[in-house]
Amino acid sequence: MNNIEKVISLVEEFAALHRFDVSMFQHSVSDLRGLNGVPDKYWATFEGHSGVYLIADSLSSSIHYIGMSTKGAGGRMYKWLFEDNKVSRKIADTDIVLSVVTANHNYMAPALELYLIQKLNPSVNTVGKTK
Repeated sequence: MNNIEKVISLVEEFAALHRFDVSMFQHSVSDLRGLNGVPDKYWATFEGHSGVYLIADSLSSSIHYIGMSTKGAGGRMYKWLFEDNKVSRKIADTDIVLSVVTANHNYMAPALELYLIQKLNPSVNTVGKTK
């Protein structure tokens, strides 16, 4: 099982345990940056919703970063993809972005984010890590 499959499994288990629904969407960084056409349809799947997002290496499936928003994940993710910062300096256009929309359960986004950080130990995150 690669890390993306592991993440999906962890999210599904967490959501089932806490009885809330999620929707998951997978895109490449280049899709979201608009390098493969118009990115609007990709951003529309998550940008106005609460949720968790993670950025993973497409070759090794190592996890770079996990973040969340209780209002709109698009605004938070935009910063990591388009501005110069600790995340944007570590990612490549071929990396994978998995967004997990928590929709009507925005209060679950912080808990899911922390759970995934502790389980997956992403390389760029500093807060919430257990190792």
